[in-house]
Amino acid sequence: MQSRITCGKNFMQLDVKLNPNFWRRIQTKLEMHLNYKYCKPFFVNSTHVTIRTPLYGCGTKMEVIKDHVIFSNFFTMKEKTGVSQLVSFIPDVEVGFRCTYDKKRITLVSAPLQLDKLHSSPKEVTTYYGLPVELRCAFKYGAPPVRVVIVRKEKIIANQENGTQKVKITVEGLNKDYGSYTCVAEDVNNNKITHQMEIKKIDPSYISTEGKKTTCTRDEMQLTLNRSTYPWLQPKYFDMHLLDNSCRPYHVNFTHIVVKTTYGNCKTVVKNSSHDVTYRNIFMAMVRTSSAKVITRVPNVWFPFQCRFDHTKMESTPFKLYEPLTADKSKSSPMIVKSYKRFKVRLVCTFKGGVPPVTIILTKGGRRLTQGVVVKRKVLYVKLNTSHRAAFGSYECIATDAKGNRVKQRITLQRAGANDITSDGLTVKCKSQYMDISISRLVYPWLDPNLLHMNFIQSNCTANSFTDTYVRIQAPLAGCGTKTLRKNEFVLESRNMFIARPKRPRGFSITYLPNIYFPIVCAYEITQFAGKTMLKAIETLTLDASESSSNTIFSPQNMAIKLRCVFQGGEPPIQVRISRLNKAKAHEQGRVLSFVMKPRIQDNGLYVCWAIDARNKTVTHGITLKVPVNRVIFNKGARIECGSQFTTTIVTRANYPWFNPRCMRMHLNDPGCRPYVNNTHVSFKFPLGACGSRHITSSRKVIFTNRVLIVNKPDYKEGGEKSIMEIHFYCKYRRTDSPNHKTKGFL
Repeated sequence: MQSRITCGKNFMQLDVKLNPNFWRRIQTKLEMHLNYKYCKPFFVNSTHVTIRTPLYGCGTKMEVIKDHVIFSNFFTMKEKTGVSQLVSFIPDVEVGFRCTYDKKRITLVSAPLQLDKLHSSPKEVTTYYGLPVELRCAFKYGAPPVRVVIVRKEKIIANQENGTQKVKITVEGLNKDYGSYTCVAEDVNNNKITHQMEIKKIDPSYISTEGKKTTCTRDEMQLTLNRSTYPWLQPKYFDMHLLDNSCRPYHVNFTHIVVKTTYGNCKTVVKNSSHDVTYRNIFMAMVRTSSAKVITRVPNVWFPFQCRFDHTKMESTPFKLYEPLTADKSKSSPMIVKSYKRFKVRLVCTFKGGVPPVTIILTKGGRRLTQGVVVKRKVLYVKLNTSHRAAFGSYECIATDAKGNRVKQRITLQRAGANDITSDGLTVKCKSQYMDISISRLVYPWLDPNLLHMNFIQSNCTANSFTDTYVRIQAPLAGCGTKTLRKNEFVLESRNMFIARPKRPRGFSITYLPNIYFPIVCAYEITQFAGKTMLKAIETLTLDASESSSNTIFSPQNMAIKLRCVFQGGEPPIQVRISRLNKAKAHEQGRVLSFVMKPRIQDNGLYVCWAIDARNKTVTHGITLKVPVNRVIFNKGARIECGSQFTTTIVTRANYPWFNPRCMRMHLNDPGCRPYVNNTHVSFKFPLGACGSRHITSSRKVIFTNRVLIVNKPDYKEGGEKSIMEIHFYCKYRRTDSPNHKTKGFL
């Protein structure tokens, strides 16, 4: 067994190389972790195990020696034991590893000392008299070593846990224990922060409901209790269950307690009415009694919760709320799968929705297949051996739910030729220091690590993650054969090749499978930040709608307005222009272009923003400019909501970019009716017929009319208010039925 240690800026990584023949036999029998059991390897294949830990996590121990800081941990491998095997026949393996850092360097890279609120007690901790409660404080970052204590009345009552930045203490909950507690943390740079906590006694007759949350789904209902609201609710002192005492919490940690049940289990009570059906249950916390300690001042606590469903949206039970049965094509094999012969290919059919139970079968040529077929929930898997010609052909997955709804999914397995492989299932994410490549095994099910070598141009860079659905590999920009060339003065282009080639034993030649090549290309834009040259991955050219002008702009005559177009991504150089009637009004090289104008009546029309990048990718954005005659807008300009008692008018400010609330204002016919103004909208809400509204009556209907006036503020220009623009609107109602039956529109 060989090992290699990588000491990163804020992590340590251990790579262990094992004997392949021995590893294949025992891989599934081993339990692997660091000092903390939840820290497990993030990469395991047939020859290597890789595990990583942050410098201040996973049980990593820290030791300061003069000018250096040493971080150490242990990687453990041992055989799994249980009911079927009580004794381990393979000796445990422990690999110790450590990294040494310069003390000054560690101080510089550490973030400022902060309180970890998620793992700390709140400022107010409530409990019943005599019921113990736990106080916790956790801190993160800071220049190590960090000292953490809990202080009460200037006396240290608890010290940090060994090798961590956490401290906790259990307080009995007696009269002498109520009051203030202080957590103090100080790092090696003498940076100090504190966290105040206060234990308060609560009234036994009152239980807060602020920390209770009920979630209703189509299958089950769930109750979540926030333990920062109920810190006294500890499994050590309470026996917790639903009405059926066999239904207990399925998740309990420092922050939450979660319990859930289906609508037909755990003695859930059903109550039907003419309008809805209600499902109710109670989460009960019963005080545990013991001979050692009897708690007499704490009551049993009940948390009732319920889910209600409307009869109009369901039939007899909430199970009718299921979505329709459909094929989930994103998690299924594509319609046509091409594979080389002599591979074991796995086809996948995935469905979603439907009324359970959902049954799935596989057919070929009208005959049902069972050999190699496995169904798990709503997913069907089938393994096919392409050594036989009969394996190729068309397969059909048929799913049927409890209501008899049937959905079919067809997959055709074809034999691949030398030039049949494309990059359909290839996904490349361009990062600042590496290229992240993922290849779908749903599209290429023959990508079998046991039969193929998979690597980049340099053969020592192999795939680092295999699952049933994808192969993942990362290529550094400065390694694995990656070539980076300057495409132009703005762009660098990095290229590599993912290669899949057959494993050929000595004396055996495989002729039916060629080497498969997947070209990898990433383009980076050269930018400057803080005097340093940075590489930014180039994304697809798109419009930034939030920073660009609206699709429709209303403007009075001779009012200075700005047409603005902002784009994101794209490969430089990017050319941007604004044109009208195919005649350019403005142009610029970059991603932002603005055009200032004072429109006249003849300037009405469509203005088009047009951007093209070096890849000839084109994006357009249309801006319709409307200059109303006499500065009056009819039939459009605002959104109207006609209610039975109120009328709401909403003006979108993006349609009026020239409107400036500092020197302009909006009001209705009655100037006293002022709007609510924010960064995006100006809205009025007023009683029907109020704010200067006028009405027109006939034998069948009543029409209420009003208008939004945009004016200069009196103190802005001499001579009083000056009207800039008017927006006319109306609400129409049936006369016989009062305003409850209405239609809405503009005058």
